[in-house]
Amino acid sequence: GHEGRGAGLYNKIKAYEILDTESSKNHIDALSDVGCQSDIREYNAAARFLKYTLEIKSLRLFSNNLQKFEAVKKLFGSYGSRQSMPTIPGEYNEKYLQEKVSLCGHDGLLE
Repeated sequence: GHEGRGAGLYNKIKAYEILDTESSKNHIDALSDVGCQSDIREYNAAARFLKYTLEIKSLRLFSNNLQKFEAVKKLFGSYGSRQSMPTIPGEYNEKYLQEKVSLCGHDGLLE
């Protein structure tokens, strides 16, 4: 499934093993090292399901991922909105959050 940007749980665990042993690597490099693309997820199908199958008229997405919001905005137009999720950068997650901002285009993670 979507675990690890679509890489699956097994590959995500292998990527974490790489990160544990090679501190110069980031999570995108580690996924690549196990043979996965940086992100293969596609959000349009989920947005279409919400709108056409569940007949949802408006949607507020709680996410820092701007690609997810683009899928919502494309279908819901002005009836789609996004709320950034607050994070608390700390010793164990700050590097990862910085990577998500600089490499994946997320926002609102380090504010």
